[in-house]
Amino acid sequence: MQIRKVGMSVLAMGFAVVAASAARAASVSLTLPSDINQAVNPGVKGGLNVGFDGQTYNGAYVGQINWTVAGSTSPAYNVGDSLSTYCIQGLQDVYTGSTYTYNIVPLNSTGLPLGGGDAGILDSLAAMQIQGLANQYFPVAGSASGNFTANQTAAAFQLAVWEIEYDGGLGAESFPQGSSFNYFSQGNLTANANDSDGVAAISLANTWLNNFTASESVTSLALVSDGAQDQLVFQPGGGSTPPAAPLPAAFPAGAALLAGMFGARKLKRK
Repeated sequence: MQIRKVGMSVLAMGFAVVAASAARAASVSLTLPSDINQAVNPGVKGGLNVGFDGQTYNGAYVGQINWTVAGSTSPAYNVGDSLSTYCIQGLQDVYTGSTYTYNIVPLNSTGLPLGGGDAGILDSLAAMQIQGLANQYFPVAGSASGNFTANQTAAAFQLAVWEIEYDGGLGAESFPQGSSFNYFSQGNLTANANDSDGVAAISLANTWLNNFTASESVTSLALVSDGAQDQLVFQPGGGSTPPAAPLPAAFPAGAALLAGMFGARKLKRK
């Protein structure tokens, strides 16, 4: 997944009660800040190398993705609102300073993620696993916790979501292993660190992945687009509609992270 700065040739990176198709879902248009350090924040910036299905992005920016609502057909989002997400899909891009229109659908919708060449498909089990991970650890993501900084917890949550998307569900690995298993050393999603923040994020993500419980109730939302990386919007307390911005006080600004990678020219830095 890349978050790219708008440059030469830049690739562009709703909740209907039960949408028959994404085309009928409510939608929201979101704009990324032009400054990559604002677009991905908090997060580990350049301290991680992340591989998606054998394609590696070095010096990636990984963490919470922050947006401004530019338009909406959903009453839950108003123009000018701030919204933060975590990325579901690593093999599509978004660009700083650009605007993307997303359909708002349930996290367990058939066929997610939408578009792209990702190895993983978000099957019903993977959706339950992401929901369970979020139920347990989203309140910590993007906040200082114990010995971990806000940057490290945000990056850890993003890494964990990607690991479930690419290797969880009915895929190659089971969750959780319930030990000190290193999920990022093998499989379709791999990660290694360039600095101490990256080391801490990988360590914390492994701890979470080894200790969460999948949730039978899948209530979070996905923001999906065929031409941009899909995003996760966590539903605190199992709500059935998108949370309005600003986010509840229990969560830091932008805590509904989209785990994202930004780089000098992309959301990933090469």
